[in-house]
Amino acid sequence: GAGGGLLESDTDEELLLNIPFRQNVKVYSIEITAPNDGRKPNHIKIFTNLPTMSFEDCEGRNAIQEVECSWVPAGDVHKATILTRFVRFQAVTSIHLYISSNTEDSATTCISRLT
Repeated sequence: GAGGGLLESDTDEELLLNIPFRQNVKVYSIEITAPNDGRKPNHIKIFTNLPTMSFEDCEGRNAIQEVECSWVPAGDVHKATILTRFVRFQAVTSIHLYISSNTEDSATTCISRLT
């Protein structure tokens, strides 16, 4: 965001984000911005339309889509754009992003922006 804050995992590289929407939306893509270091997300599982998720749920459930991020330099940060399998993202009420690893096995994973 404009304030320059970072979202960082606390004890390991795993990070779980819940993004609820007020109405059904169509999701074409997800863009992630992260610091230019080894804390950038690498492997991401995407789940939709689930009321809650825990880390255990993410590991034991099939994702709607799984991706390995491809990072592109963008000034002082790097960006990765995930193009969704659009037919599976038509009436989305929530998205859960489970980041299981980062690019360089750093102790934590960090995101600076999600759009």
